[in-house]
Amino acid sequence: MHGQPERRDPDLVGARSSWETRGVPTFGDDLLAHRTAYQRVMAAIGANDESNLDELLAPDFVDHNPMPDQQPGREGFKQWMRTARSSFPDLQVSVEDVVAEDDRVAGRVRYRGTHSGPLAGVGGTGRRVEFEAFHVVRFRHRQITEWWGTADLLGALMQAGARVVGPDA
Repeated sequence: MHGQPERRDPDLVGARSSWETRGVPTFGDDLLAHRTAYQRVMAAIGANDESNLDELLAPDFVDHNPMPDQQPGREGFKQWMRTARSSFPDLQVSVEDVVAEDDRVAGRVRYRGTHSGPLAGVGGTGRRVEFEAFHVVRFRHRQITEWWGTADLLGALMQAGARVVGPDA
């Protein structure tokens, strides 16, 4: 209000500035770093650029939803990325939503590309597809340590012209 002095809790006055002067990151800084790291991974996928993944993914990185026969760790994530690019050489990735809290980031992305190589056993069709994926990512020391993800691959396959056939067909 106008004319009234600002009231402050004497126990908190100067606390943030002392953290900053000591170089200790604030909670907000960590959240921003986590959001940025997730967005950088998604940009790397879109650009087909593995060069920064070792910086962004922790040495003990775990993908909780690997594709069949995917290697563990960072190398497995790079393997997935190469597989995705062989299915969609012109793959584009747009980050639609990112929510960060504590040591986790949740994201929704949209993939777009031409189905030019095998995807879940279906050979390339030359058709353009667009589908979403959702991720939950856990951080430690500003690196991604765990990744959970799911993508609408059935939707992508249907757009590519694949059909779902029941067991009695």
